[in-house]
Amino acid sequence: MAVNIYHRLGFFLFFTLFITAVQLGGCSNESPVMVKNKPAPGFSLQNMHEHVIEFPEQFKNRVVIVSFWADWCPGCYKEMHDFETLFQRYKNQGLSILAINIEQDKNTALAFIDDLNLSYEILLDSNGGIAKKYSVSSLPAAFIINKDGALHTRVLGETPPQVFEQILRTLL
Repeated sequence: MAVNIYHRLGFFLFFTLFITAVQLGGCSNESPVMVKNKPAPGFSLQNMHEHVIEFPEQFKNRVVIVSFWADWCPGCYKEMHDFETLFQRYKNQGLSILAINIEQDKNTALAFIDDLNLSYEILLDSNGGIAKKYSVSSLPAAFIINKDGALHTRVLGETPPQVFEQILRTLL
């Protein structure tokens, strides 16, 4: 009988310490980077014409899709094509798209998008720093930023263009 009580007491002590460690591990002064309705991280990146694009400074009062991509991503090509259609439909209503290539050189990026005839901004994040700021863990990854510069929606993985269009209609 005594062994059973000590066994239960040991289990209870272990469980209490485990729960306390988990709760303390969650305590941090750092707030999550991407939080709905909070300002999206700003950045300065070069586009394919070597002009510096400043976000959010250059995109005041615009809805912005910040999209991350790479040439090895199977769903990125289709999504970039779909974004061109959305961009043409909504650019005069306040839509901007910033498609950010992650950790690839300009020639690799150009080869991938060569036949897409994109008219929205293609940017180069050569060291992946901006992707880290946005906590990108898979591609494609898109972040819809509202006219106030705050995160509205995060869309991860290959997604039908109708989903983006439905969100854009509510924001534009």
